[in-house]
Amino acid sequence: MKDFKQFIQESKVEKTESNPAQAKSLIQKAQKRLKYVKDRQITDENADLILEDSYEAITEGLDSFLILSGFKSHSHEASIIYGFEKLDLSYSEANKLNKFRKLRNDSKYRGEDIEKREAEQITKIASKMIPDLKKRFKEKAK
Repeated sequence: MKDFKQFIQESKVEKTESNPAQAKSLIQKAQKRLKYVKDRQITDENADLILEDSYEAITEGLDSFLILSGFKSHSHEASIIYGFEKLDLSYSEANKLNKFRKLRNDSKYRGEDIEKREAEQITKIASKMIPDLKKRFKEKAK
């Protein structure tokens, strides 16, 4: 696994000014997206959309911390590594998110099918992670 500094060196993350308003907006959008997903019944027909939205909610939550810390990420992988290094995501959580990053990319960019169980797994992860990120965000943004 790369470290976050490598993403900066590769220009996949750039240093910017901290933007608390944008960061707050992103964490709120993550919550809104998660609520939208949780209000849906997961089926074989919508599993790809549910997985994509659940994953997006998580990356929006992670990106809110990057923006608050004065970074702009051009890589979901960098956002996951930031979460691992700075937000105490476990190695296992980071690996799971990386797996779902790949599944999301395969679905979104190559039209690959997503299984219902995969959508259920990422939604469960998002349901646990987003409230925790929101709580931590409130503490950090004080």
